[in-house]
Amino acid sequence: MPPSTFSKLKTSSGLLLIGIILIVLAVVLFFAHRIPSSYVRTTGTIVSQKVENIRRGGAGNTNYDETYFPTISFVANGTTYQFQGSGSTSTPPNFTVGQKVGVAYDPSNPNQSPKLTGDNGSVIFSAILGVVGLVLCFISIPRLLHKKNA
Repeated sequence: MPPSTFSKLKTSSGLLLIGIILIVLAVVLFFAHRIPSSYVRTTGTIVSQKVENIRRGGAGNTNYDETYFPTISFVANGTTYQFQGSGSTSTPPNFTVGQKVGVAYDPSNPNQSPKLTGDNGSVIFSAILGVVGLVLCFISIPRLLHKKNA
């Protein structure tokens, strides 16, 4: 096998591996953020917003992002619960104090893992990862099959 053919085979194999990793990551992210069908949906209210300066990159990086963490309050079975939503680095923040938001919770344990229902960022991100992974696989598989048959 000439060196250039071997190099193309390695590149195609690498693309296939990266594609498979991206597809697996997309599936894991999708199911990690999925709301179980047994959860009850209700309306919550943003009661406060905590701001933290979080360092970007590694320990040597001196750049920080202001990250906003909303605290959401909701009522389940006559009891008020609160939880902290995931952080957002958007400026201005995605939420404002007093804003109504969708919440889903486990009816047998409302304080355990409540989730915001309108947060589709993870679903969109996992879909993008999956599509990129599929494209890499579709590009690399024919190249691999062509090289092995040649």
